Amino acid sequence: ATKGFDVTDLLPEVKTTTLVLHRRQLPFPTVDEAMNLASWIPNARLAPLEGAALAPYLGDMEAVTSAIDKFLGESEEAAAGAEPPEAGAFRTILFTDIEGSTALTDRLGDAKARDLLREHERTVREALKAHGGSEVKTMGDGFMASFSSATKALECAIAIQRAFAERNESAPEPIKLEMR
Repeated sequence: ATKGFDVTDLLPEVKTTTLVLHRRQLPFPTVDEAMNLASWIPNARLAPLEGAALAPYLGDMEAVTSAIDKFLGESEEAAAGAEPPEAGAFRTILFTDIEGSTALTDRLGDAKARDLLREHERTVREALKAHGGSEVKTMGDGFMASFSSATKALECAIAIQRAFAERNESAPEPIKLEMR
């Protein structure tokens, strides 16, 4: 019934941090369609869950409540560390992206790849908080962040690079990150 509705043009207008829950085994919408939907919503988080139940209250409720609890905790942490921009103020934007994330998921499987993505998210969020960055948007394997100065953005990028270099020295699966 909802397949004919297209709300894509409205999604960028969503003004609150949003959790998109999706069951991986659903025939429609597909995981790719859920990822696309989440990418259109500012500050959206996609939580892919096992199962084929369309309604979140059907199927594995523990996974649903865990995803919601984690999402609410992340939202509070991000809000606490965010530096509110002044109206019309200059901002420097930093983008991060895990190189080859699709191939990584194919190679490791969804669960292990998701663990690496969560590690990436944790590391980037810690650096943003430490360097006064504001998380603007996350799209699964990358972030868009905002800073009040180019210096803060560069310092944050360097801190992220150092954290991943240190992590990758002893990790069985390195995370390669691209930043712009």
